[in-house]
Amino acid sequence: EQHNVLEKLNAEVFNGATYNRRLTMLKSFSDWLVRSKVWNDNPLKDVSRKKHKKVKSPKRKPFNESEIK
Repeated sequence: EQHNVLEKLNAEVFNGATYNRRLTMLKSFSDWLVRSKVWNDNPLKDVSRKKHKKVKSPKRKPFNESEIK
């Protein structure tokens, strides 16, 4: 059960930011399971976050007078 978590996380294709958010939530939940003595150890404790580049969106141009009318 415990070790399937990482397999399932890596089986899906995510953007780096989405992967990191989900990993953070799963690590927190796994830590809680360990503290609650449901699991003996956290299988995600040594999993690193993915590196990703933030994509800049192009700047929006303001409307000109003819487009407003």
